[in-house]
Amino acid sequence: MDNYKCILFDIDGVLAKATNSADEILKENNITIEEFFKNWDSSKAVSDFEAGNITPAEFSEVRGNELDMDLKPNAVMNILMARKSVLYDGVEQLLDNLYKRNFVLACLSNTNVLHWNNIEGEEIFERYFYMKFLSYEMGFIKPQKEIYQAVLKTLQCKAHEILYFDDSKKNIDAALNLSFNAVHVKDFYDLAEKIDKVLSVKII
Repeated sequence: MDNYKCILFDIDGVLAKATNSADEILKENNITIEEFFKNWDSSKAVSDFEAGNITPAEFSEVRGNELDMDLKPNAVMNILMARKSVLYDGVEQLLDNLYKRNFVLACLSNTNVLHWNNIEGEEIFERYFYMKFLSYEMGFIKPQKEIYQAVLKTLQCKAHEILYFDDSKKNIDAALNLSFNAVHVKDFYDLAEKIDKVLSVKII
């Protein structure tokens, strides 16, 4: 346990999960959530938006063109604004227990200004996270090596001193290539089990 100075978390899919709060506006635009997020990870509009290179309005227009569907004006932006995420039950307890064990806690998230402001319970992050590394503020997105290098520089840690959890295999692979102690997890419950295993301590 003493080998790690910092524990770094992804947010969506690890500490938080999406709700169905955008269902009504999706229905109004005759689009499913699966269609809305089609090719999300390979979309240039998405990568530009999550790196903070374009505005919400610009993203709404460009992403709407990518989807090539008959959407209402600003539909993409409105769907993102309506779609909320909530923290998994147990997140606060987990972070509190780790904090009390004197770990430096931080998050590293590919996100955008619209989504970040729609995470219910985000005030818990303010309480426990030493740093919040948000892609749209940093100008890079995972799995670009520059975003991980920026984390190391800010935390003043060596890569092997960071225990990093993410639900994206490609993000984990990129971190492993830079010598992070990176662990792939499926969701919060898998995270809790793997933290127990890696740290040899019951967290929740």
